[in-house]
Amino acid sequence: MAELARIELGQRIACPSCQRVVEGDNLERVLEGEVVRCERCGERIKLPREVVERYQRSKYVGTNLDITC
Repeated sequence: MAELARIELGQRIACPSCQRVVEGDNLERVLEGEVVRCERCGERIKLPREVVERYQRSKYVGTNLDITC
């Protein structure tokens, strides 16, 4: 289970029905908490609230480091 924590969030989100990987604009929309439809089968894809919150917290981690000595 510890290996799953090291997988970059948003890298491999797939449709629960047909297992097609969500890509492009749909990936950005689903990571923001919206409901999108799978391009192949039309299944509705929505991430749990906890996953969306974790993604939003980790989105900018380490980008604005101000290190002064």
